[in-house]
Amino acid sequence: MVKRLKSMRESLGLSQAGLAEIIGITQQAINKYENSSTEPDIENLTKLAEFFDTSIDYLVGATDVAPGEEDTGDYQFSSKELKVMEKYRTLSDDNQKLINKTLDALQNK
Repeated sequence: MVKRLKSMRESLGLSQAGLAEIIGITQQAINKYENSSTEPDIENLTKLAEFFDTSIDYLVGATDVAPGEEDTGDYQFSSKELKVMEKYRTLSDDNQKLINKTLDALQNK
């Protein structure tokens, strides 16, 4: 059920024991969740989602859209739009905010 737990834990460099300590459960429980031998109750599932700053749906694999991402559905981007997005992603947070403000100002003209 918790399809993404192991990869999310490993992406933060956490051991099962480390995550268990943070969440307030046992390492054995984390191991069982990752191996699908048991499922977390709603309380522990909520704790895990909150710790990883994600939704329960994403954690359990009910959606592939991670928090902070948008489902674009069937929308196709032009090569021009893709180039703009690639450049945008390389900018610092401050510069991304500046671009967003500029776009807002241009839209309101």
